[in-house]
Amino acid sequence: MHNTEDLFSIVKHMVAAKLNISAEEIFPESVLTHGLGADSLDVVALYTDLEEEFGISIPEEKLNNIHTIQEIVSYVDKNILAKKYNHV
Repeated sequence: MHNTEDLFSIVKHMVAAKLNISAEEIFPESVLTHGLGADSLDVVALYTDLEEEFGISIPEEKLNNIHTIQEIVSYVDKNILAKKYNHV
């Protein structure tokens, strides 16, 4: 199980690699599209990577509700816990 700080670090580095930017430019409040310059294809590719990395599913309807790095971390964390306790 990851703690939130570890999870933030993992997500931050995944975003940095996907967007070809420095991880030092990424903060919890950073917005993928406006703040970090991701386009819609970058976002979809990132969510696919997150699904594979953490063994979770991010439904398409959730994509429009997750904008900041903190929202991504919170969603992933919640779904890792749900998977653990529901054995999904």
